[in-house]
Amino acid sequence: MIITLLSDSIVVKSLVKTLSNTLFWGTIIVACFTILIGFLFQRKKWLGEGWEKPLVKIILWVGLPALIIKNFMIDLNIDEFKNMVSLFILGILFYALLFFGSRLFFLKQDRNSQDAYSMAIAFPSTIYFGLPMARALAEGNFQLTEVDQAQNMFNVGYWIFMCSFAVFVFQRNNAEKPRVSLVGHGTWHPFKNFNIKKLRILFANPIIIALFVGFFLWIMQLIPGIKIIHVTDNGWNTISPGYYSITRLDALIPGFSQATTILGALPTPIAWLAVGAIIGKNNLRETFSKGEVWYASFLKMLVVPALITGLLAAVAAIGWKTGLYSVSNISLLTAILMIASPAASTIASYAITYNKGATTCSQICTQTTLLAIVTMPFWAVIASVLGEAKIFTQIPV
Repeated sequence: MIITLLSDSIVVKSLVKTLSNTLFWGTIIVACFTILIGFLFQRKKWLGEGWEKPLVKIILWVGLPALIIKNFMIDLNIDEFKNMVSLFILGILFYALLFFGSRLFFLKQDRNSQDAYSMAIAFPSTIYFGLPMARALAEGNFQLTEVDQAQNMFNVGYWIFMCSFAVFVFQRNNAEKPRVSLVGHGTWHPFKNFNIKKLRILFANPIIIALFVGFFLWIMQLIPGIKIIHVTDNGWNTISPGYYSITRLDALIPGFSQATTILGALPTPIAWLAVGAIIGKNNLRETFSKGEVWYASFLKMLVVPALITGLLAAVAAIGWKTGLYSVSNISLLTAILMIASPAASTIASYAITYNKGATTCSQICTQTTLLAIVTMPFWAVIASVLGEAKIFTQIPV
């Protein structure tokens, strides 16, 4: 119905524009090639068993915190604040919906299987697939900045659930608890074993620390008179000349911008190598012959993105009608591509670490990654066409 409201010329223009974007297809090709390298390293045992584990630690402890901080180093005004906070709230609501609702598709499974399947569906590989694809489709520095900021705010809920409750799900003992029911005996209680010790572990996570620090520095820019740092075009700094807030560390500290840019670029290629290692550990014939894995992959790559796209359109329409906030077409594109990304390799790592559904999560990660070569261009086209609707392109009235 939404597409019929758009003129044919707009639809065709958006379709051609997306599918003819060489940077977008180049990103997919590079991702496939890097994953293939990781696959070969694993199959040929060139670096021994478990070679990818230290690389994953580099991602979690260095690369992702640097990327998060870097993306918060951006100017802020009241209008942008309202729009970004709306994405912040939407991200938390969407990931809460995925975290708690995804197991409803697997109520006939035993508890361990429910945990594995639902977590694999709930958490996509947003930073390693969705973000590079969105950046490839962005036009100019302004849209690139908007993509980075949108993924930062939309992913706050993702990191909170990924770094806390997802871990608790894989840690818990499901012995003698055959399945989850909606009511009565056996109902799932995700917060049952949540305590202060686990809360401290959550807030000691470098990703969570980077989120809170970055958000604090970003929002402090709203203080009147705080923009006192003068950057000229003849100094050491690489950012544009002008006056900046003292919380803009990239303007205050020499080399900060270069350091976060270089370190923040590490997660994506390293994660692709790690995904290749996961694929290399799996029997591909077995992976593509299991009906349950196909069912989970269908939900992950088609059903879930479709549901979230519908919800995003509804939320954008409300904001456009009321004038309280807006959801831009770039924010829409970023959110859809992140949700439509394959299952996160981190979930497979959790499953292996805590010996719960390791084979299942690895197979879903493998299959969704290979299917993403087809499904992500499809969702990129959907997002580009839908983004031409007036609720994403016009100022709220």
